[in-house]
Amino acid sequence: MRTRHLDHDELKNYSPAPWQLSAMEANPGYVSWGVGEDYMPSPREDGGWSSSQSHTTWGDFGPWGLDALNECANFYFFLERDSKDCEACHGSGLNPETEQIANSFYDHQSPTGKGWHDQIIQDEVQALLDSGRLHDLAKTFIPGKGWQPREDGHIPSADEVNAWQRGRGMGHDCINRWILIEARAKRLGVYGHCPHCDQGTVYTSDQTKLGLMIWMLHPRKGCSRGVEVLEITESELPMVYAWLREAADRNAKRFTILA
Repeated sequence: MRTRHLDHDELKNYSPAPWQLSAMEANPGYVSWGVGEDYMPSPREDGGWSSSQSHTTWGDFGPWGLDALNECANFYFFLERDSKDCEACHGSGLNPETEQIANSFYDHQSPTGKGWHDQIIQDEVQALLDSGRLHDLAKTFIPGKGWQPREDGHIPSADEVNAWQRGRGMGHDCINRWILIEARAKRLGVYGHCPHCDQGTVYTSDQTKLGLMIWMLHPRKGCSRGVEVLEITESELPMVYAWLREAADRNAKRFTILA
């Protein structure tokens, strides 16, 4: 399991060394996605520019020399601790009652073949609105200003949201799903996390490793990919910082004409 944030509740499960914590403090405010997440593909055997890369150590990475064909656009450090999915909650991190609500959200998961994703009620709609969701139904997009509240103050009804979900306009994404699961479980008085694990994870090692995620660009090809280095040692950290500073200087020089 890994974390890329300096969240106190997460860090207590890693107990990072001071030098690891110092590296984490260098992370950008928004660290985006890593290898194998969202639209960033997982490593493939062909190793081409359509594939991400994973390296065990900084030495395995090289590191690559930075030049006109290899530019580092962004990065983040992460902490990782060996772990496995919790058998009690099947990796969901939820208590049995909340897990059952989660597993019945979509039709294909529900034991009855019919989920409740398009049968939410008004207090669940309100939970989505309170979390800044349902832009399509509750807000208006104004160029230059972004999403703004509708002038008529319209609050979408549950029927309206359910019809929107059935019509598959934008539909509920994974963020909406988790908001709705929590809202329903709390309304039913059963919401809770698995008592046997940490967010679906059981740690199998006491050792915490510092890793590095990098976004590499190939300007001539017009493409990019993620590169992860799974373990950075304390002695290697000055070399890593020097490489990242070089990347920052190269990026800054491109825009000096605008300074």
